[in-house]
Amino acid sequence: MLYMTVTYDDDNLAKHKVSHDEVDEVMDADLRVDVELLPSRRGNQRIMLIAFTLQGRLLEAGIEFFPERDHVFHADDASKQYKAEFERSIKQ
Repeated sequence: MLYMTVTYDDDNLAKHKVSHDEVDEVMDADLRVDVELLPSRRGNQRIMLIAFTLQGRLLEAGIEFFPERDHVFHADDASKQYKAEFERSIKQ
């Protein structure tokens, strides 16, 4: 997946103690699961990425696609739901 300019919701990342570098690692991961989300209130497409960081932390990272940028609106340790989705997807 090719990303344009990436912006981050720094308040959300700080709340969950996730760095920009960790999100970038998830976005660039070879072994990654992409889950399509409902469009945002603005009508933009969104996706949740689930992957391990280089330090072995399994993260979920939500991205909203704007015409001029890709915005990381959420990042946190993968929830139980997304852990299960990741495990199910990589077993296929």
